[in-house]
Amino acid sequence: MASTTIKFALFLTLTLLFLQVVSCTNIGLDDPEKDDILKWVSSKPSVITIPRKAFVIAIINNVESHEIVIDLRLKSIVSDNIHKGNGFPTLSVDEQTVAVGLPLKYPPFIASMKKRGLNLSEIVEYHDRVIEAVPTDENTEFRASDKKF
Repeated sequence: MASTTIKFALFLTLTLLFLQVVSCTNIGLDDPEKDDILKWVSSKPSVITIPRKAFVIAIINNVESHEIVIDLRLKSIVSDNIHKGNGFPTLSVDEQTVAVGLPLKYPPFIASMKKRGLNLSEIVEYHDRVIEAVPTDENTEFRASDKKF
């Protein structure tokens, strides 16, 4: 059920945003309000009458982050809010892969590396020169009852 529901949410979102560049970073079921669940449980219903909603975070035209709520029973979009605050949705694995390769192809970055006589490994690799001693369990008592305070 959840898989079909999520596919429907994606389809509805893409239909709404037809002919625009859309990247969905999060598609999932939206939790019902606690009061709605308590009322539903107390009425001992034979069918599910709680509103089922999907929550979608979509980046449109690589510019705007939209928070979209879809009513799955009514098959309609309840809200579409543009996120104006700080932050940005997490990059997808594909986007991270592309981002990692960008500096290696960016001419000003390559020129800056050559100008300074640096290798990329000198910038991105980390070598921990400090070696911390890790205590062993030898001569160590972990039981509080056997400890001498």
